[in-house]
Amino acid sequence: MPPFNQFTKAPPRPRRPELMEAARDGGVGNPGDVEAVKTVLRKGANLDEQDEEGFTALLWAACLGHTEVVRLLISEGAAIDVKDNDGRTALIWAAWNRQTECARLLIDRGGAVVNIRDKQGWTALMYAANVNHAKTVQLLVDSGANINESNNSNQTALDRAMSNDRPESTQILENAMARETAQTHLKSLKNFRPPKDSLHRNAK
Repeated sequence: MPPFNQFTKAPPRPRRPELMEAARDGGVGNPGDVEAVKTVLRKGANLDEQDEEGFTALLWAACLGHTEVVRLLISEGAAIDVKDNDGRTALIWAAWNRQTECARLLIDRGGAVVNIRDKQGWTALMYAANVNHAKTVQLLVDSGANINESNNSNQTALDRAMSNDRPESTQILENAMARETAQTHLKSLKNFRPPKDSLHRNAK
C-alpha cells in the first residue's frame, strides 16, 4: 500500500442503513419521503440502528425538518431519546435547526425528555435560544424545560440569548423566570405558618 499523501483519496464513507437514507433523503428530489420510509419499514428495518455518527433515522428526520417522517417513526415505536456521538437527541437537533413542529411531535407524541444535556452540557432550550427561534423557545418553556440549567461553560439559555443579542428569546426567558419567581414566592406565602406564641399574643 502506498504511503498516504495529499493526493491519496480517503476511503469512502460507509453507506448509511437503508431506513436512514430514506428518512434523510427520501426519493430522488423528494427529501423525507414518507412512502420511501414505509417501504423500507415493510422490509423489517431496524428502527433504532445508528450510523457512524450515532444518528438514527429519527434523528436525521428531526434534524432536517421532515415532519411527517418524524410522525411515522414515532408511531412505529422509534426510540425518542437516543443520543448521537455528541450526546444530542432528536429534540436537541430539532431545536438547533429551528424545526418547531418536529420538536412538538417529539414532545407531545413521543414524550421526549426536554432537559437532556449533550456532552457540552447544552440542552434543547439553550440551542433554541442561541439561534433565537422564539417559537421553539416558547414550546420548550411551556413543556417544562429548565430555564436555570447551565452548560459546561456555566451559561444558561438566557445567557446564550443575551450574549448573541437575541431579543425575542431573551424576552420569553425573562418572562418565564419572572413567573417562576412569582410562583415560588406565592408558594412560600401559602406554606407560611406564624409561630404559635405570636398567635397567642394576638388573641389577648
